[in-house]
Amino acid sequence: MKTTIIVFALSLLAFWSLNTNAQDYSFPPEKDKVSNLYYEGIRNYSNVSAPQLSLRSFLSKGKVPENPSDNPFNLAFDLDETGNTNDLHIFIEDNKDVSYYMIPIKTKWPSGRHQFTWSNQEAKKHQISMEDLYGRAYYEIDDVSHKIVPLTIFQSEVVAPDHYEFVFISNQDLNFRYTIFDKDENAVHRGVIANCRKNTDIKFNWYFEDAAYGKYLVQVQFETQGVYHIADSDTYEFSHQKP
Repeated sequence: MKTTIIVFALSLLAFWSLNTNAQDYSFPPEKDKVSNLYYEGIRNYSNVSAPQLSLRSFLSKGKVPENPSDNPFNLAFDLDETGNTNDLHIFIEDNKDVSYYMIPIKTKWPSGRHQFTWSNQEAKKHQISMEDLYGRAYYEIDDVSHKIVPLTIFQSEVVAPDHYEFVFISNQDLNFRYTIFDKDENAVHRGVIANCRKNTDIKFNWYFEDAAYGKYLVQVQFETQGVYHIADSDTYEFSHQKP
């Protein structure tokens, strides 16, 4: 198994692709800047996945609070030493068809535990709740290499996480296979999701329970015409850290 770090620069460009009606459009637009802290708004283009398979969301999740909150949205995340020398890119979007997004302006985050807060008022205008949000965060190690970071989204208080939620999307119909390896390359979780439709979320969870803290790799494969395919870009590295 190749222990390569995630490569999905094309995926990011794909999710930020402009539609054919847009001309001279830069993303995110300056009009969406909020207090020099983040960009937030509704994109005027559609999500399109250029690669055959790309990561859409990677969240650390726990039990959903029984009483919905009207507090601002928050992100919580833990970073290892990678953050001391590399930029962290965070992208939040809705999992509906609204095309809502939020991008923190700050990209320099040192190692340690962090929290980022933004207003939920724009999302409320479009009937978007906390449970409707996806998020992904990654380091740009070099021109082609990335490393993903699990995000926790909350409003009232951080819940104790018990699993990771992975969401992928593809530009074609396929069968999907995934394996999570520990640092010694032992498979700790695997599965197959058959008959995945193009441009539809492919989602799986890993309930980590007593899993050791440290580095893990997620390897994904897709099957078309009876053959499973894998590329360096389909291996994702992340750190499972003590909450």
